[in-house]
Amino acid sequence: MAKDLTMIVANDAVSTIGQERVRATLLFRDGRDPLQLPELSKDEAARCIVAELPALLEGHST
Repeated sequence: MAKDLTMIVANDAVSTIGQERVRATLLFRDGRDPLQLPELSKDEAARCIVAELPALLEGHST
């Protein structure tokens, strides 16, 4: 089954579980270059991910 994903958050789940900090890469369907997040707390990483949502939702209706 094909997924219609706008963004993927990729990280090394094994090294992230139980840790307070994470490294992740955001991959975008719209052709933008991947965004490599530096090592951040999980809260900071979540804020970076959420900050991308307005641009991703622009022009999309539900």
